[in-house]
Amino acid sequence: MILIPELKQYVKDTEQALEDVNFARVVVVKDELTTFLSKIRPTDNQIMIAVMPDASTRGNDVDKLKLRNSLGFFFLEKTDYGATRQDDWLDVFSRTQETALAFFNKVLDDSIDGPCGFIRDLVVSNISINPESNLVGCNGWSVELYFDSTV
Repeated sequence: MILIPELKQYVKDTEQALEDVNFARVVVVKDELTTFLSKIRPTDNQIMIAVMPDASTRGNDVDKLKLRNSLGFFFLEKTDYGATRQDDWLDVFSRTQETALAFFNKVLDDSIDGPCGFIRDLVVSNISINPESNLVGCNGWSVELYFDSTV
């Protein structure tokens, strides 16, 4: 299972490694994400949010039992819809997409050569990167990662 102190440290290290991220936070559940995003200001852009992972078992034998951990990261900007034209709207997604891809590449590198910990258990076959539109006035991308860890 992904330990919270390891996740907090990884978020802190990632915030420092990604130039465009100005603010990072770990939230407990997706409902807390909504509450947190309502307090974000455009001056906080770009933000990175990690939603605490959940886990379920995999395997048919106690000796081979693993936990599949699901962990979501969001890369968002608060958007002023009153002043946004179509080109500006697409620019928000372009900027946050660059950050999401930089994060994706960092995760891949860390899973091979990075520090020990949960990141080495990355399941590369299930990574998803999706656009996120109007999450409490924020727009950008989410990256969903899966890790197989021992129980």
